[in-house]
Amino acid sequence: MKHLSNLDLTGNELQNAVIQPLGTPPSGAKEGQIYFDSTLGDKKLYFYNGTQWVAIQDTNNYVDEIAFASGTGLLTLGRNGALSDLTVNLDGRYLTAHPSTNPATSVDNSGRTYIQDITLDSFGHIVGITSATETVTDTNTTYSIGIGAGGSNSSTILITGSDSSTDSVTISGTSNEIEVTEVGDQINIGLPDNVNIVNDLVIGGNLTVSGSVTTVNTETILLADNIITLNSNATGSATEDAGIEVERGDDPNRQLKWNETTNRWEIQANDGNFYAIQYGDESVQIISSSDNSVTITNNSGVVDLLINNLKYSYASTIGNGSSTSFTITHNFGSRDVEVQLFDLTSYETVISDVVRTTINTVTVSFTTAPSSASIRVLIKKIG
Repeated sequence: MKHLSNLDLTGNELQNAVIQPLGTPPSGAKEGQIYFDSTLGDKKLYFYNGTQWVAIQDTNNYVDEIAFASGTGLLTLGRNGALSDLTVNLDGRYLTAHPSTNPATSVDNSGRTYIQDITLDSFGHIVGITSATETVTDTNTTYSIGIGAGGSNSSTILITGSDSSTDSVTISGTSNEIEVTEVGDQINIGLPDNVNIVNDLVIGGNLTVSGSVTTVNTETILLADNIITLNSNATGSATEDAGIEVERGDDPNRQLKWNETTNRWEIQANDGNFYAIQYGDESVQIISSSDNSVTITNNSGVVDLLINNLKYSYASTIGNGSSTSFTITHNFGSRDVEVQLFDLTSYETVISDVVRTTINTVTVSFTTAPSSASIRVLIKKIG
């Protein structure tokens, strides 16, 4: 069963769970994803750190013994592979190595001696050691930074060492997008007077346009706001009409507008005139009959629509802070019902145990008693 949103257990236990076993890492991994490597030589948990799959190691996981072919060799490594102690025991002969207790503290230290090669004979005896001396010298002791001659809409930062070698970094702007100028030893980066952005632009804060005309050359406009406010700068008593006009090319444009003089919505018809939109009890009568049906007619008495009022849905609010089980009566006469719950504070969908107890009731159960009137139950008959 595939979930397309996060599963929040709200503090409840995930019992008898098995991490997915795979012979190879899953593709398209996300940071934090885990799987169990089922190959014979591995048998470990892995997690994805955003770049690569990493084995979840035991806190005491380190190489502590490697047997040589003769069975008399011993190799000891420190935690996470860092060499802390090396002992080779071949027929009572030992080779011991320890990490330095006086490491170099500066990059320009010189005269450091280190072991370059160790030669063993066929019995494991040390027959030769070759050493070498490492010398590190840094000739650059001071550096200076300055600004060089930049070109049009660019500036160059110069980094010069005491050995007179120079490296440079050039900062360049883009035409109609970013402007780079120099004033003495200062580099100014900003927007030009006329900005032209060719690709996408994402604005995290508010956008204020102070010009008199806003032109949007796009085929699709997506607005999250469900209400568009026209005449937003109006004050005092209402005097300005407002509406929407449709550009129709070679044909005359048409409008849907609010008329402030008549206080009515109007539609511009094909003849160019505006006609008031009729609503309320002006053009439609609603009559409820004794058989629980609804008949809709217009003023001329012609029947437009007949809707039988057959009840196929039910809603109820539950929760008292102490009970964990609730029986809800819907009287649909069928167990073919759909049950959904949501939290009346966060309006998130809530998962609980649901049993269709009879053809007219369902039983809803929780691990923890919901607070008073906190859960809304929706029941819909199918068929």
